[in-house]
Amino acid sequence: MPETAWLDAEGIRGPEERLRWLLLRCALDQGIGVRVLDRLCSRLRARSGDALWETPAPRQSALEGILREDPVLGGWTLAPRFCGIVWSAARFVRERAPFVSYMRKNPAAVLDDAARSIFWFGKSSEERQKGRRFLALAAAPEPWGLGLRREPAAWAGWSFPLWRGSMKFWSGHRLFWPCGERLHRPDVARLLSDLARRADPVAPDEIACAMRWCSLREELGC
Repeated sequence: MPETAWLDAEGIRGPEERLRWLLLRCALDQGIGVRVLDRLCSRLRARSGDALWETPAPRQSALEGILREDPVLGGWTLAPRFCGIVWSAARFVRERAPFVSYMRKNPAAVLDDAARSIFWFGKSSEERQKGRRFLALAAAPEPWGLGLRREPAAWAGWSFPLWRGSMKFWSGHRLFWPCGERLHRPDVARLLSDLARRADPVAPDEIACAMRWCSLREELGC
């Protein structure tokens, strides 16, 4: 199922709103499945609507009430950080309007800016999976992503291997490679990106979203 299915199901059509919700979903996508994430975002949208991105920010009691509505989220690892993530993501979007124009900047700059500004978005992480995945989904062709038009000079050499399947592959092989050489996750990400570029030098992002990375384990000797 495409990552944008929830946006379509909610009737979110405008490019600004789709980008905003995609960012928040990526920020909250940790330790819960897609269905739970869908329910959580649907409740957030039903309670706050467009006001979520404006001031004053939603009250802490209101946000915590949304969590209590779903018993699955009682033991969620991000539950204590939920309010901070929502507030910081909304502020990030609000201060960079129009968001679509901002997102066409150099991806490395966007990645660093988001990691510094959004709570639990990779400030102390070298690989910054959430941010990279957000950039990937924003630029990937529909229906896999939002099809954000990129400025070629700014996005040159940037590729997009961060899908759910590739993340599982990445997590499973981030420390060891067939030759026994110890590799960190950013190194594995670069190897996967190189593989996507070799498979389709013209549009590596398109081949990355179609590939099932786990099926490549035998080919890579893992």
